[in-house]
This record gives sequence, structure tokens and C-alpha cells, in this order.
Amino acid sequence: MPATSQAISFVHAGMAKCMSTSLQTMWGASSNYNYCSATSLKTSVEKNIETEYARHGVVPEILDPGRVNFNNATPDLPSVLSCEGLTYSWSHNPEMAGCIDLKQQLLSKMLSGSSNKLLLIVRNPIDWIYSAFAQQVREGGLLDLEDYQKTFGLFFEQNLNLKQILDTWKQAGFDPIIIPMECYRADPSHFWEIYEAKLNIQRPEKFNVDLDDSRRNSTRYEVLQDHLNLNRIFDLLAQATQSDKNDIRDKKQVLEALNYARKWGVRRGLTFADEIHLSELRNIINPGESQVRKENISINDSFKEHLIENFVGPLMKTVDASCLDILRQYESSIVTQHRFHS
Repeated sequence: MPATSQAISFVHAGMAKCMSTSLQTMWGASSNYNYCSATSLKTSVEKNIETEYARHGVVPEILDPGRVNFNNATPDLPSVLSCEGLTYSWSHNPEMAGCIDLKQQLLSKMLSGSSNKLLLIVRNPIDWIYSAFAQQVREGGLLDLEDYQKTFGLFFEQNLNLKQILDTWKQAGFDPIIIPMECYRADPSHFWEIYEAKLNIQRPEKFNVDLDDSRRNSTRYEVLQDHLNLNRIFDLLAQATQSDKNDIRDKKQVLEALNYARKWGVRRGLTFADEIHLSELRNIINPGESQVRKENISINDSFKEHLIENFVGPLMKTVDASCLDILRQYESSIVTQHRFHS
């Protein structure tokens, strides 16, 4: 159990791509909450697994999480410990996907006894997959949608195995409270009513945040194809610069500049580009028809069954009854999604 002079009212553990940045902004900006990030905890566990288990096959021991530091905590106010990485793992390292369950076990045991409430925000799993793909593009990724699905198949299965996540945290003494993100998009007031009723805690005073605000890590899906094309252009330039035939003295600096532009310049530019900028850009790179639309996500029958059983199934038993229509939409989108063609 982490040492802290402040009782933790609840642990917010994700899911990733489910308004985590917005919630953390609200909690951190509200004078009626004490907020603390759990990022250092999850990072220490991941590094330990990568070192001990992945390399040597040794199951790591439970780490001492150290002190949870609620800076300038005010007594008697709700205190939330938050990190979407508590239930989201190795988005840049798919070969570690087989260790996701182990990470869940270690983290839940580390935090066992710190609180008895676990808050999870969920979303339609097809939307989640598309959002995860978009994130890797925004971070300079080079995989198109088809190759991304092939490379990250086990990553999807493990991160979307909600049944496994819930079972693990329940065994550590947590009572999961789950609210669909779509509930907030449809009616924020209803979202906060469920939040207050289930957690028995007041909403943060700064509760009006636009989920589409660019500062909240939102994604412009309409420019994903442009983004991917530009990433590949900068990568090709980097490959050419790195060639053995190129002996320029500033090669290292040029490579650093190209990689920085791919990872951050493209992201920032496309975030704020208006229609005139986009039109001029597309005339130059001529991407043709976009192939990275959500409609092009293809999943096989086995993965469909996995999502119905291990993602939607547990939600049907857990979420507020007023959200059941949202869950039926989840199920419908899974069933009707394109079948994978090998």
C-alpha cells in the first residue's frame, strides 16, 4: 500500500483514450479536490517487468510504491489517484502485450488497501481501436491501418479484455465503477449525476471541459491520411540522410531535426491547420482517397467474440442502467464491423 497522509477516495485507472486528460485537468484545477498522478507507479512496474520478466523470465516482486504525494493537500477533500496507464500498456511496444495481465496483477496488489473504489471510463471498442491507431500516427508512426491491426493484434485483445481487468482489481479489493464516455458526450449533466451517485463524491468544481478542445489531446481524424503521408515523407528523408553514401558533418543534427519534425512538427501543424492550409498541403502531397477511415477497421470472428464476451459482457452487469442503450450500440458496432480478410 502506498504511504500517504491523505486517504485516497478513489483510483482512476483509465481506460486510455477515454477522456483521461480532460478529467485530470478538471481534478487538478478544482479547489474541492486533491489530485495526484500515478504515472511514476505504473512506469516503475513496466520497467521492472521489461527488465526482470521479458529479458530473464523472472516474475518481479511487488515493488514498494513509495509515497503518494498529494501536493498541498487539503484535509477532508476527496483525493483521486489517476493514471490511464494503470490499465493501458505498451502502446509502442506490442511484443510486450503478453505481459499486460502480469502488470495488472502487480499494480492492483501495490495499490490494494489504498482505496476500495476504482473508476473506469470506457468507450465503444471499435472507436477505441481507431483512436489508438490515430495516436500512433500523431506520434510519428509509419504503419497504415491494416499493418497496425496486424502488428498490434494481441495488444488490442489484452487492453480490451475488460473482464480480466475487472477480475484482477476486484481480487485486490476494489469495487469498479464504470461510466461510458459516450454518456458525457450525449449529456454531461447525466454523466456527473452517475459519477456522484456511484462514487458518493461531489463533482469537481471545474467540470465544464470541452472534449474536443485541442489542448485536451483530441484528434482530428479527418487529417489522419495527411498526417501518415507526412510522417512517411520525413522518415524517407531521414533514411536518405542516414545513408552510408552521405558523409555530411552535421548528419546527426539533421536526423534529429527530421525526427523531431515527424513526431512534433507534423502534429502541431495539422492540429491548427485551417481548410486553406489543408487544401494547399493536399495539392502538394496528393494523398488520394483516405485509407485510414474507421470504416476500414477489419476484425475477425474470434476477436468479435472476444469483445462481446470480455468487453461488452462485463459492462452489461456493471454500468448504470441508464447507459444500456450505449452498450447495445457497442455490441452492434462490433457485430457489423468489417470481417477480416486474410
